[in-house]
This record gives sequence, C-alpha cells and structure tokens, in this order.
Amino acid sequence: MNDTDEKWKTYIDREVRGACDEKGWACQVRRKWSVRDTPVSESSLEDYEWKLIPGALPFLTGDGFEEGVYYVLSFDRRSLTFILQHDTTHGCEFGPNNDLNTSTEIHLEGLYALKTRYAQGLSHKRPLDEPGPDGWLTTHLVHLTTRFQPNRYSIS
Repeated sequence: MNDTDEKWKTYIDREVRGACDEKGWACQVRRKWSVRDTPVSESSLEDYEWKLIPGALPFLTGDGFEEGVYYVLSFDRRSLTFILQHDTTHGCEFGPNNDLNTSTEIHLEGLYALKTRYAQGLSHKRPLDEPGPDGWLTTHLVHLTTRFQPNRYSIS
C-alpha cells in the first residue's frame, strides 16, 4: 500500500472507530472477499472495508454482537465516494431480494470544493492528497447509522 493509501486507511480507521465509540458499538476492518487471494502487501485502500457493528441488538452472541448484523463502509477512488451499505436483508433462502443492496454515497468532491474555495493554499491539492478533516466522516456515519438500519445477513 502506498503512503497516501496508508494515510487514508488510518483516517478511515479513526473515523469509523469514532462513530462506533459514540454509539457504543464494535468495529472491524477487513479485506473484501473479492481480494482474499491477493497478497496483503499488494492490497490498495479500495481492497478494504469497515464493519460498524451495533452492540445493542437482540440475539447477541457472547462477543457482544449478532453475527450478520452490521453496516459496511468502503471507498471508491474513481468517484471519490465512501459507500455505506445499510438496510439490506439476506436470508438463507433465495428470493427476489437476494441480489439487492441498499447504500448511501458520501461524496468527497463537495468537501474538497469547499476547502479549495474557502481556504488559501489548498487550491493546488488534489482530493486524495490528504484525508478529510477530523470528525467529518464520523459525523456522516453517526447520522446515517441513526437514519438507516444495519444489514442483516444469514449466519447459516
């Protein structure tokens, strides 16, 4: 992973942890299933996703959360967008909803347009040069996880 990706990963880790701490939840970072065969040393920022795991739902396991109930955050570099998956229900039976995902996009370009317009000296920076300001992503995650329910995946 290059230095810019490392900075962003550290930023996202901190922001996700901040949102989960505020809500009393657990969090986890993992590589996406689609890249599990790729060596970790060859992974980029987009190969990772973050689970925000509510800790106050019914049917909790001994670990403090229900397996299969969580939000998933990922990053798409091409569109400068964070994607928060939510409100997706997948049972163990195949049906018309098994191919659906519900998500919300959090766009970075609006944040960087404001930074470029209103702050001196930032106009030369590209959107991925530096992570967003502290608390920016946390605020979005807290708002969205209050507004939407988590994903529910079958544990069987």
